[in-house]
Amino acid sequence: MRFKRVFKRLIISLLVIGVVFSLAIAVALNFIFTPEKITPVVVEVLNEQLNAEVSCDGVSLTFFSTFPRFGVALENTAIKTLQTGTQKDTLAVFKKALVEVNLREYLQHHNITIRNIQIEEPKLYAYADQEGNTNWNILKETEEETTTSDSLQINDITVHHLEIEHATLIYDDAVTNVSHKVNDFSLILSAEKTADSIGIAITTHSENVEAYYKEQLFHTFQSPGMEVTVDLNRATRVVTIDSKDISVNHIHFKANGTLRPNKKEHAMEMDLHAGLTTSSITNFINVVPKVFLPKENIVAQGAVHFDIDMTGLYGSGHLPKIAVAMDLENGSIAYENIAGSIDALSTSARGIFYLDKSQPSTVNIDTLLVKGTGIDLVGNMQITDVLGDVYIKSALNGALDLTKLYNEFPVDSSMTLHGTAQANLQGQFSLSAIQEEQYQDIDLSGSIAMKDVVFNMKKDSLDFNSEKALLTFYRETEGLNHTAVDMTIEDTNLVYKLDKELHAKTIKAHGTVKEVAGATPHNKKRKGKKFPHVMLALNGSMESVRGKSVSDSMMFLLKKTAIEAVLHPREQGQKGYITSNFSIDSLGIRYANNFLGIKKGGYKVRLDHAGRKRWKPRGRVGFGDLYARIDGIKTPLHMPRTAISFQEDSLQLRKAMVEFGTSNAVLTGAIDHAKGFFDGTKVTARLDLQSDFINTNELMAAFSGVMEDTEVPNENVAPMKQETAATTEKQSFAIPDSLQFHFSTHIKKLAFGSTDLTDLEGDLQISEGNLYLKDFSLQTAAAHLNTNITYSPKPDRTSAIDFQFDLSHIAMSQLTNVLPVLDSLMPSTKSFLGVADFRMKGTATLDEHLDFKTNSLNGIAALQAHDIMVLDGPTFSELAKTLKFKSKERNPVKHLEVEMQIANNTLEILPALVEIDRYRLAFGGEQHLDLSYDYHISVLKSPVPFKMGINVDGANFDDYSIKLTKAKYKYYFSDKERLQKKADTAVIAAKNKIRDQLGLKPFEIVSN
Repeated sequence: MRFKRVFKRLIISLLVIGVVFSLAIAVALNFIFTPEKITPVVVEVLNEQLNAEVSCDGVSLTFFSTFPRFGVALENTAIKTLQTGTQKDTLAVFKKALVEVNLREYLQHHNITIRNIQIEEPKLYAYADQEGNTNWNILKETEEETTTSDSLQINDITVHHLEIEHATLIYDDAVTNVSHKVNDFSLILSAEKTADSIGIAITTHSENVEAYYKEQLFHTFQSPGMEVTVDLNRATRVVTIDSKDISVNHIHFKANGTLRPNKKEHAMEMDLHAGLTTSSITNFINVVPKVFLPKENIVAQGAVHFDIDMTGLYGSGHLPKIAVAMDLENGSIAYENIAGSIDALSTSARGIFYLDKSQPSTVNIDTLLVKGTGIDLVGNMQITDVLGDVYIKSALNGALDLTKLYNEFPVDSSMTLHGTAQANLQGQFSLSAIQEEQYQDIDLSGSIAMKDVVFNMKKDSLDFNSEKALLTFYRETEGLNHTAVDMTIEDTNLVYKLDKELHAKTIKAHGTVKEVAGATPHNKKRKGKKFPHVMLALNGSMESVRGKSVSDSMMFLLKKTAIEAVLHPREQGQKGYITSNFSIDSLGIRYANNFLGIKKGGYKVRLDHAGRKRWKPRGRVGFGDLYARIDGIKTPLHMPRTAISFQEDSLQLRKAMVEFGTSNAVLTGAIDHAKGFFDGTKVTARLDLQSDFINTNELMAAFSGVMEDTEVPNENVAPMKQETAATTEKQSFAIPDSLQFHFSTHIKKLAFGSTDLTDLEGDLQISEGNLYLKDFSLQTAAAHLNTNITYSPKPDRTSAIDFQFDLSHIAMSQLTNVLPVLDSLMPSTKSFLGVADFRMKGTATLDEHLDFKTNSLNGIAALQAHDIMVLDGPTFSELAKTLKFKSKERNPVKHLEVEMQIANNTLEILPALVEIDRYRLAFGGEQHLDLSYDYHISVLKSPVPFKMGINVDGANFDDYSIKLTKAKYKYYFSDKERLQKKADTAVIAAKNKIRDQLGLKPFEIVSN
């Protein structure tokens, strides 16, 4: 009874102690060692121990969930390297990590023993730049004992178990431009330490590994993983590796071997062996993509043996030798309930790779045999010096019945195959011969023939069919006895992604190698052997070729062409280039709403190599006829019998003939960046323009879009005929902002509005959507004209003109015919006979016929005439009666100078002097657009011994009134200083301002 009481009390005491201990721990974890207090301390310790910047949202201690050990849980942690020179410095980010620590081991021996590390959903990024700097070397170099600012002493760190779940790993190598991404990676690593050895068990798995080159995906490894144990003998330092399984693309391997240190060579002796887990042919089938060989319900026989041996030293300049052997024996493939089968499948391949290049590496495929339903192939290949100057020798013979394959094998439903193909090829060449452009080293013979081939892949939207395709390689007996090739393709169609289409009736080509006389190879010798300088020559022809690109809004039609092209290899100090001659029967190209058609074309083009996938063209284009239509310009352009030189998209014209509707011109000069005609970027040109006739009305109507659309030429590229102008909606003559042209013009005749002009010379400029005529000299039927004009289209589909006209020796009765805008403002000029000089400057808006809108006219003008006649009329007769002078049928005027201002639908005539018969008169006033007028005449000299004034006004020249009044203008034309001082200085200033702006002498008061 006493023992029971003691035992009972002991149990109760232990429970109480346990409860108290648990309560103490719970209080400590929840009230003393809270995440808010622990997080800054842990982050500080990690930053002191690592050459990195560590940030963490929260750190908490655990005991009950990790019983009987303490643990540390980290939430949303990021590690950023501090390595200088490393551009990409983020090393790791993980959602959650749990670390279980043996606290007693640290308290007793200052050793950190980590029993378990669990990391969830980490994202790890490893980077090496071109200088070799990496972002993962974050461990600080310290002494054996490291003491922090808080006297934290650590003697040893041991990790027993590491587990990573659902990680994403990225490795980026800037030296090789190769990067890898591992998706959904999991790792379990367990370590066990004994007195004699350290054992590590590694298990990994991932969804896939993506390999990129220059950020372009080039291969994906499916479901890679491994189960491997590694044992390190602590005494001998020998590492023994043994794997249960290593898998890639669902193919399973096993590996084993040893790594032994070689102190003398400061390297590691490797003796590793790997091979397929089983010899089943299924391993081989798994390599073939499913789209070509479905894996369901397959029956396969045969054995595959695949072995890799890696032996030799690794480290301190040493690299091991790798031997690879693969044998596929007695293979066959069939499907349940499917007639087709592969009855014979076998190959034998051997490869030896000397990574240190102490000997040439080789790969030999002795025989590759594939025979079965629709398949009969036999081939072999030998590759020598794989890691050096690669030399390939191979042969392939066989035939494919694609129709039989498609009908009797379970080909992917997204694919369609029909036709037959035969191949009989033998060849040998070195890669360096191709790289060094020594094409005479290439030795190929045999042929590839295809008939009635149809290949369709719905997944990639690819559709190809060809009635006949023949490619023949042979030795040309003439010349250098080098390899030649003949190609014939008939009735071929290619459609890609329902966007790109190509159709060809016949394509023929002959290619050969030729020697270049007098040229020096860029690499004279290779391994002591001197080579001649050779080039590749191609002669070919095409007939009835059509193509289009829907996304680019482009299509073309080529009726017939012959091609000669030569690839010139690099010479010393010069890059390679291509020369070519083309002759075209007819060609039509449509790009968006632009069209180009050519008949009887001849081309000499040179393409200079300017870098990766970049060639700079230059040459000469000649043709019998060219027809073009540019978007926004509805009238077609025609160029007969023209030759154009070009360099890239800069064109040189020499007496190039251009016909645009009824207009014609001969152009000489340069057009730069002609590509801008199509993509809207700036096009510049400096040209000499000579023309017999230019119809600006037609040109402007074409640019404004009021011409009817013209039908696209048929496949014979027939000339496009101009249709009659049909006005649907009047617009201004809009010039694309992208054109910046300068023309030196010589035009015999030009139609502008209702006026015909002749003998035009001057500068015509187009810039920023405006047209400028500068210092233009021209002849009309009535006068010689010098002019400056600026034409500016407006967004509201109107257009403005800023002009200056200088007409010399114009018949006054014809003034309103030359400038119809004056018909409503200066109708009285029709009453004059004789010639005058007329100058006018101002702005106006143009109507749909490109004539001035009279109500928009603002400007100034001046008229100077001598010895002219005033025709007798009702108004003049009435004035003669009032002034008591003799009215004649023609009344002479010795001198007339008039300055005018035009604004607000009104022509204002500033005071002017005129002498008729025995009278000296000063007149001025206003003429309105509605033909009403209000004039004043001051009589300065007459038979009557006093000065008087006359007011003449009326609604028109047939409805007028005449009244006597005071002379208003007697002060402007007097030699008496007393009277001159009374003159209105504002009027005199206005007259002089007009004269100055028009380039005339200042106004002077004329004495009595």
